[in-house]
Amino acid sequence: MNLPPAKLLSKEERKLVILKAQEAREKIFKLVVKIISWQTRSMDSIAIKHADKVTNHEWIRYKQHLLNISKSESTERVRDKLTQTYNAIKEHGGFK
Repeated sequence: MNLPPAKLLSKEERKLVILKAQEAREKIFKLVVKIISWQTRSMDSIAIKHADKVTNHEWIRYKQHLLNISKSESTERVRDKLTQTYNAIKEHGGFK
């Protein structure tokens, strides 16, 4: 997201930008928890219910997120981990 320098934003605009960033972080956090819960078979816990399966759109968002944030590992290594995660979730019946 390209934003003008902070000096050009009003106090209300800065608050809005911070709120949107916080909401985006919260959404991805919840998605990561959901993925890990299905991967490790921690279903019917406080974090996730058995009926709350991973959608195709969520899986794509998760893959993009991991590929974007992974700076210390090669893309190939991240893709291998994603394949393992996908297979584990599929084995546990976590996809819609």
